[in-house]
Amino acid sequence: MTPPPTAIAEPATGIARPRPTVDGARRPAPAPAPKPGRRAERPVTGGLLVLVGMLLVALNLRAAVTSLGALLGEVRTGLGLSGAMAGLVTTLPTIAFAGLGALTPWLVRRYAPARVLVVAMTALAAGQVLRVVTDSALVFVATSALALAGIAVANILLPMLVKQHFPRRTGLVTGAYTMALTAGTTVAAASAVPVAHAFGSWRAGLGVWAALAALAVLPWVPLALRARAARRAATPTAVVAAPARVRPARPGSPGRWRSTSRAVAERVTRSWTGWRSSFATPASARRRPGCCWPG
Repeated sequence: MTPPPTAIAEPATGIARPRPTVDGARRPAPAPAPKPGRRAERPVTGGLLVLVGMLLVALNLRAAVTSLGALLGEVRTGLGLSGAMAGLVTTLPTIAFAGLGALTPWLVRRYAPARVLVVAMTALAAGQVLRVVTDSALVFVATSALALAGIAVANILLPMLVKQHFPRRTGLVTGAYTMALTAGTTVAAASAVPVAHAFGSWRAGLGVWAALAALAVLPWVPLALRARAARRAATPTAVVAAPARVRPARPGSPGRWRSTSRAVAERVTRSWTGWRSSFATPASARRRPGCCWPG
């Protein structure tokens, strides 16, 4: 009777060798343990340039809306807008967000997100410039719609970019760009009237935010060029993963209820933002033929 094979002594290096069993089969060697004091390598999916670009875009997401709400009375007087036309202007954000926001996933599937953001921020800057140099009410509404189209696309793109570039810091980056969005909303609403009063025209109070939109284009230009170069450098035979389809939430699901409640809250907020100046401005200032509130 042969004795069972004894275990093979482990070498000093700590690497385990296969151990023979009674039936002659060999067990697989266990995976080597990670060395102490060395962290596992994590893929780099985000960058400082992407984060700065997202924060600059977030600063612009409400500035064009809240600045117009603060100066709506002066705009109506300067352009001769009727009550119905003024109501259409205040409803444009909701129309743009509902229409163009639904097209954003389709745009992202066809073009790089950086290129889409460059076009969106350019449209925002151009719309804000064009609407303050016209004397036509129809042109003002059309150029406002152009600016809001850029906001609608960027508003949908930011959460996608957070998940794409910062998957391990989604909450932190989302909180950062939300704070930037709130700061842009507050500063635009609070400073639109003082800026217009300083320059003597409501056009300055609206047009100054075009510079901020133009600034938001700059970080995305090199990113768009980099994405274009990477697409050209890809081999034609490379297998490209099919993009995930965006499916609407099921009726009655928590996602559908959250989307509906957010849409209602956004509509109420924009309605109040568009008309609050009519309630906040003193009657003496509304009767005064000047630009803004009396000093």
